[in-house]
Amino acid sequence: MSMIDRVSRVPVLCFGSPVYWEREEALRAACREVVSWLSAEEEGRSSPRPEAVLIREESDLLRWRAERSRRDGMVIFVALSGGVQPLMLKAAEGRDHVVLAHAYLAQGSERFRSLAGELMHRNAHPASTDVYACLRRQRQGVTWASSASEVWDAMIGWQARERMRGARIVMIGETEPWVINSCRSPERARGVFGCDVVPLPLEVLLDRARSVTDEQAREHADDWVGGAQGLVQLDQADVLAASRVYCAMDAILAEHGADGLSIACFSLIGALDTTSCLAVSTFNDRHGRLAACEGDLDAALTMLMLKALGATFVWVANPIIHGARTLDLVHCTAPRCACGGQQPYRLLRHHESGRGVAPEVALPTGRSVTLSRLGDDLSRVALLEGRTHAVDHLPACHTQLRIELDAGQDAIEALLGTHLVMTYGSWAGRIEHFARFAGLETVGSVSVSDVSC
Repeated sequence: MSMIDRVSRVPVLCFGSPVYWEREEALRAACREVVSWLSAEEEGRSSPRPEAVLIREESDLLRWRAERSRRDGMVIFVALSGGVQPLMLKAAEGRDHVVLAHAYLAQGSERFRSLAGELMHRNAHPASTDVYACLRRQRQGVTWASSASEVWDAMIGWQARERMRGARIVMIGETEPWVINSCRSPERARGVFGCDVVPLPLEVLLDRARSVTDEQAREHADDWVGGAQGLVQLDQADVLAASRVYCAMDAILAEHGADGLSIACFSLIGALDTTSCLAVSTFNDRHGRLAACEGDLDAALTMLMLKALGATFVWVANPIIHGARTLDLVHCTAPRCACGGQQPYRLLRHHESGRGVAPEVALPTGRSVTLSRLGDDLSRVALLEGRTHAVDHLPACHTQLRIELDAGQDAIEALLGTHLVMTYGSWAGRIEHFARFAGLETVGSVSVSDVSC
């Protein structure tokens, strides 16, 4: 299993005082109902798993701690009554982050609204506000979550942080010299995110690609040719040559147990007389895999972050900025699949070199998107949101898309490097939680909404 698929179990501590809840069974039922309220936001088998723990008195807390080998990490607190503030503060000791979930504000079905009324009647709200103020005063990481979706965003942000801790990126070749803002230090990436970055000489890939047979590369080549709406100034032999690069990269990822790679793609062109564009596109279409071109480690880590958060579409692109709120994204490595289906595409020569093969993908327009990039020596994350529009063809990389940013956002002020990573949907809330957990500054102004394409 890829580290990107690893599922985190998040404890949900439900605090209820016997003074307010005379019947223990009724209190336990309320605790179960809280988990049902949170789990209504679940998005699939790779979602975090909330695990309910009822805390009525200090012995319950001590028992729970004794059963867990890990004392740090994130925890969800839910006050089911008043009078539980001392227990909540004690439970917060040593935790990396506390999310205060306010189930007394629960919306949705009649049963959840009934639960909210029960908790408000039992004074859960002053317990929550009191604990929040105290934890902030103590400078402990704490998040106020007024809805189940906000709690879920925090859990997914934390899970992504945990997923990145054990992930591995293979850095094939040196970062291209013109990519001047990208981190070049595997040690820095390990220090910030806990992931491994394994540097490999470009020659390792070149030797592997030269040993790939036509038969080994044919399935990948046939898949690309079979779905294309046209091959422009190239033939199936060109696609087969590009597919050897994919097979070589795939073997290297398997050999190193890696989740993704960055590739010094321009350095590769002269040696193999082909490009890695199809390979990069294919990996970014695959579940649990990713690839960034031009040796851009920051872009690779951004894609890793987005896939760890649950994004299925990631595209590294050059921004052509027309003004603070209008930019075009262009690049030759776009994935074919977006918003639940494969998009129309043609196969052409690589734009800059006129060699190899690169896709021109007709990406969906009229959709919400998030643009992001880790940068500034992996200390900040750029975050912008907008909608996609068609663009008149530019004399630039093949796949092209215009983005009109939402009000209050500025593409120029959010620039952290030559590339941005685009994903469909609104991911602001989850990226902001991830950034908080990873100790990153967020650059950009967004309005949080739910994740939809």
